[in-house]
Amino acid sequence: MNKEANGFFNKKTLYKLILAAVCLALNLILSFAARRIAIFEFRVYLDCVGTALATMLGGLLPGVIVGFATNVINSFYSSDITMYFGTVSVVFALFVRLFFIRGYFAKIYKRFLSSVAVAAVCGILGGVLTWLIYGLNIGTEISAPLANKLVEAWRVSPFSAQILSEIFINLVDKTVVIFIAYLFFRVCPKKIKIALATADPLHDDDYSKVSVRRFFRSLSSYVVGFMLLFDVLLCSTVAGVAYYMYRETNIKKYSLICDNAVHIAIRAIDAEKVPRYEAERKAAFDEYAEALPGEAAADPDSYPELFEDYWDFAHARYSPDYIKTEAELVEILNVYEELEYLYVYHITEDGCHVVFDADPEAPGAFVPFDESFEKLIPDLIAGKDIDPIVTDDTYGWLLTVYRPLYNEAGKCVCYVCGDISMDGLRIDQMIFIVKVVTLVIGLSVIALITILNIFDKRTVVPLKKISSAASEFAFDSEEGQQSSIDRIRGLQIKSCSEIEQLYDSLKKLAIDSVEYIDELEDNAKTIARMQEGIIIDFANMVESRDKCTGDHIKNTSFYVGCIAEQLRREGEFSDVLKDDYVSSIVRCAPLHDIGKIKISDVILNKPGKLTDEEYEIMKTHTTEGYQILKETIANTLDNGYLKEAINMAYCHHEKWDGSGYPRGLKGEEIPLSARIMAVADVFDALVSKRSYKEPFSFDEAVSIIERESGTHFDPTVVRAFMNVKNKIKL
Repeated sequence: MNKEANGFFNKKTLYKLILAAVCLALNLILSFAARRIAIFEFRVYLDCVGTALATMLGGLLPGVIVGFATNVINSFYSSDITMYFGTVSVVFALFVRLFFIRGYFAKIYKRFLSSVAVAAVCGILGGVLTWLIYGLNIGTEISAPLANKLVEAWRVSPFSAQILSEIFINLVDKTVVIFIAYLFFRVCPKKIKIALATADPLHDDDYSKVSVRRFFRSLSSYVVGFMLLFDVLLCSTVAGVAYYMYRETNIKKYSLICDNAVHIAIRAIDAEKVPRYEAERKAAFDEYAEALPGEAAADPDSYPELFEDYWDFAHARYSPDYIKTEAELVEILNVYEELEYLYVYHITEDGCHVVFDADPEAPGAFVPFDESFEKLIPDLIAGKDIDPIVTDDTYGWLLTVYRPLYNEAGKCVCYVCGDISMDGLRIDQMIFIVKVVTLVIGLSVIALITILNIFDKRTVVPLKKISSAASEFAFDSEEGQQSSIDRIRGLQIKSCSEIEQLYDSLKKLAIDSVEYIDELEDNAKTIARMQEGIIIDFANMVESRDKCTGDHIKNTSFYVGCIAEQLRREGEFSDVLKDDYVSSIVRCAPLHDIGKIKISDVILNKPGKLTDEEYEIMKTHTTEGYQILKETIANTLDNGYLKEAINMAYCHHEKWDGSGYPRGLKGEEIPLSARIMAVADVFDALVSKRSYKEPFSFDEAVSIIERESGTHFDPTVVRAFMNVKNKIKL
């Protein structure tokens, strides 16, 4: 094999590297000079002469590399936006090569027509890219003055003006560039042309007429098709992932900003005075509304122009505390530039009663619920803490943070709320995605052309096999992994050394990756088992502190399993009681009293009846258990079953009729796992000896459970319990 003819790292490669360096320097020098030259009151780029020359002399690869590198380097000492136009330079090189190998540059009129075509393509692409990168606005680059003149003098739409100005400037620029580059090509010595030629040297007359048809009949066309498809998938995936990550990152950032502002606002409000503040606001608004004439008094919100003197009117009736607090909220709103609205609502079933609103254009005292908040209304009325939400309705696309404000009695008296407008995020997302995609496209084209130059027809077939095997590698199951490895091993590629090395590396990488994945999965399972063991040990430790419970953990787990399996056999709750769920609640049962770790031994092991105060403290083991498990979930690898443990720990003392604690849930508001645990927990307490009572007989305990059906317990769960009582008795 002739190394000079077939190798890649040879003299021809060195010559092309030198050509690329010279042409890159030529681009940079001319683009630097163009910034100081004005033609007819507008400037041109002149940064593609080297790109065109490198494409004519050395082929497509040097051309696209020089074009893209020029934009990257220019972005360091000019505008960073220049980097994203590297794709336009790549497209320019593609069209120059296409017209060059067809011989269109040999005659002046064809050269001019080719320049017009290139200018049109690059102008449209550059104009659209500029419009998108500048947030659907005219840019600030070379074409901006002409575009602005078209808008002002000819009433052209900004988008059309941007496109037309780019086409016009590119028409002048690319015509000059192509003529200069072709002049350099013509005067270049023949020896240099031959040394850099991508095909066998031809005669002077037909040197530029390398057949395009020959390429499409070669095996390289299959590589091109495969790589183009890969590039489309890559760009789509990158765009999708970039969009998701950018959006989620910004939502988290805005949530943190909004949450900080809301927490500062919470510290500014005296929770004990909120009812009075609400009354002051409503009284002032009602008094003002009554003073309005005619229809305006009936519906003052429809006449915003009447509110010009409202604040003077209202402030004359507000207490100094109200005015001071309102001023602090307005200051918080002004400090946080991202914050759109800051307000305080007392939320009831009929809607939102305004306590404060830092927006001077919102004088009302009542705001109805938006449709997007319907699912949250029960939690808001109950005073629960809710996660930040993103809505797009009456007040626009907003990220909203609601945080409850509790008085000294622990009651939620209102919600302090903040909104951040997300409208700007749409433009930012679009700009970000456009930038990412343009860079990926430019680099992908360079990669594609590089591959075509490295691998000739002797390597296309094995490379295609390797690519196919790699792209279809299945990581989703052990069978798929083994099948994929067997397929790679079965290729048995014995081609030239480079391809064989690539094949061996791919095979080793695949095998090592599967082994590494298996190792990670084993480690993950081990860690999960360790975590579960630690948690169960923790539950046992809690039980050991309570000297009255005996085998309570083991008994309740057994009862929960019996009841759940019976419910499944009876066809109850079939949408919930799956295998994983039943297994989960049985595993969760030992954790239902984990909150007792926070209860004093004095109360936990008191030999007599608890006082009212002691009983209230004892009741807190449900909320303490909730907090412990919630924090545990955040730091546990396999936390699926712990999510149900929260429900059981938090709600196993809720009652079917709503008289339980800690939240007073009733009926099916109580999680199913907690309803099952309630029966198991009470039954075991009845039949067990306690410091304050003797054990009930089995029949007495069963009668009590049955009697409490429909009041304390879910009737369906009780029925299942009754059906397995004999099994439990054994």
